[in-house]
Amino acid sequence: MVGFDTRIDIGIPAPQREAIAQGLSRSLADTYTLYLKTQNYHWNVTGPMFQTLHLMFEGQYLELALAVDLIAARIRALGAPAPATYHEFATLSSIAEDDDRPDATEMIRRLVAGRRRPSAPHARSSPSPTPPATSRRPICSPSVCRSTRRPPGCCGACCSRPRSSLDPGAPYASPGSKMTPVSDTARVSY
Repeated sequence: MVGFDTRIDIGIPAPQREAIAQGLSRSLADTYTLYLKTQNYHWNVTGPMFQTLHLMFEGQYLELALAVDLIAARIRALGAPAPATYHEFATLSSIAEDDDRPDATEMIRRLVAGRRRPSAPHARSSPSPTPPATSRRPICSPSVCRSTRRPPGCCGACCSRPRSSLDPGAPYASPGSKMTPVSDTARVSY
């Protein structure tokens, strides 16, 4: 990998750090491509579900933007340069760009397919199973926890409780937490 710093000592041998950084680079490219696709859909969705999908896509692309930054920071911590150009992302990503203007249903289908796709070409042979919609998982996104200042998607106890993707009226955090919701948009689980 060009620009890989072999002098960093974090307890992982350089060849393994480089392999991890390459895998994270593919994940970064997939995440950034999905971010762009989601923002495109936010801007261009039409139809009777416009308002609901417009807000949902906004929440998702904001979460993806934070994920992109976190993945890039981890690549840099391993001593590798993070890919940061459209050309690099297009080369590394396993998610195809759209060459058409899909309807709302197709937009959702494509985003779900993009989320389930493992990073190629050295990805696991089968994607990890999708957790059930009511699994225990972080739910602070897109809120920011004022007590821990954790980013969206954090795994802190301040924001974990069972939730259902069919429960859009549920609060984003457990009672007593200090969460600041950004919007009242329904969240979906993949």
